[in-house]
Amino acid sequence: MLNVLSEAMNVFQEEEPRHDEILDFFVMGDGLLIPREIFHLIMQFIPAFPYYFVLRSVCSQWLIEFQEHIYANVEHLSLVDDGKPKYYFRDNGQTLVCLKPIGSIRDQHLFNLDGERSHLFDFLAKMFPNVKHLRLGFGSLRPIHFNQCVNTMLPKLTQLETLDILGTVNRRSSSSLFTMEPYQLEVIARSLPSSTKNLNFIGVTLRGTADTLARLKMFSNKGRQSITKATSLPYYSTIQSNLSPVDIQSCSLSYLFLNQDQLNMNDWETLQGMYSHFEASVVDSLYHDDYPLNLSPVSYLTYMSKKEGVVLSYMKDLRRDTDEIVEATIDTVVREYPYFQPLLSLAAVGCKNAMIQSIPQTKWDLQDVVKTDNGLLLRTLELLTDPSRMKYPELVFNIDSTVSVGTVNSTPITLLSFLITRCSVKDNDRMLNLTKRVTLWSTN
Repeated sequence: MLNVLSEAMNVFQEEEPRHDEILDFFVMGDGLLIPREIFHLIMQFIPAFPYYFVLRSVCSQWLIEFQEHIYANVEHLSLVDDGKPKYYFRDNGQTLVCLKPIGSIRDQHLFNLDGERSHLFDFLAKMFPNVKHLRLGFGSLRPIHFNQCVNTMLPKLTQLETLDILGTVNRRSSSSLFTMEPYQLEVIARSLPSSTKNLNFIGVTLRGTADTLARLKMFSNKGRQSITKATSLPYYSTIQSNLSPVDIQSCSLSYLFLNQDQLNMNDWETLQGMYSHFEASVVDSLYHDDYPLNLSPVSYLTYMSKKEGVVLSYMKDLRRDTDEIVEATIDTVVREYPYFQPLLSLAAVGCKNAMIQSIPQTKWDLQDVVKTDNGLLLRTLELLTDPSRMKYPELVFNIDSTVSVGTVNSTPITLLSFLITRCSVKDNDRMLNLTKRVTLWSTN
């Protein structure tokens, strides 16, 4: 996979290209010439990271234009690893090049996953000095790198107006890394430039404790003034001297997950008084059945997929214990499939790079079906084998597929046999219809 950021840093340190190679027109594919204004307009529709660091290497003219104009024009920058594959073809479409997400980029001499990355974030801040809206992923970056990103990058973005922090998941790490600790809120409060007015936490897992509540007040002048030595922060006088003078006006905590839930409605109302605009919503709180802020897991899945563009395997792992969650999950798999389909086709013919990039794709594994509650088993399979919903062969089960049940050494049985052992007599008609549907679908 291509480490475009490290390559770009090397080019940046080399001798400047010749400015006499700059023309008023830019050559696109098939020799098409377009004016500079149109070229800049096209670049606005392309995500700056990671694609700008690929495009700038097309030729010297493009390199100069990116370094002197286009980088500086970027106002929206997303470093969120949303799980969608990012790649391009070179050598007339013969070579697939996959681009690394920000959490996987490191210098060749750094083999330690927790190694220093501050210079990478410093480079990004220099390349994009006029960013007004920054999006970061928490969970897909290791905690130490998230802190380095915040400490290094944020203070240098003096034009920043809005910061979004999304709770995306890196499943190669321990699940304990997905929870934002109170001290990390403090790290953000120390680093935000004074220009920032909007702060949004989306799908993040927080500890619902008094420490978290106190630190959520640190982002506004009124909130900082409300914190006294009588709070749960005995060393606040020392902390306060290191905080940024930022005064957030709008603070949004949407689709939160609470690792602990010791907060009540009075606590959230207290936070509401610290900002000109404040909103919060919690997904499926286990401790407050009548919590006014509660949102269903289905709404979380739908929002993260449709609005934020995060693939299912990079979201919070939810219990699939209701018809609604099962159906929403399957719909999400179908929705994201087109992003992976070209790579799956290449992986099927032995392309190693395509196989690597296809890994984040969420597939409903047969073992997931085996673990499904009896009451949802038939419904799950009916959804998975519905041709009107499952338009893609790779996502539809064959009723004769074999699966191991129980111990490792148990004899695999077909999915149909498994159904017969798990379902009651009253389900016979549904089982028959399911078998007919799959048989008809597979013959077509």
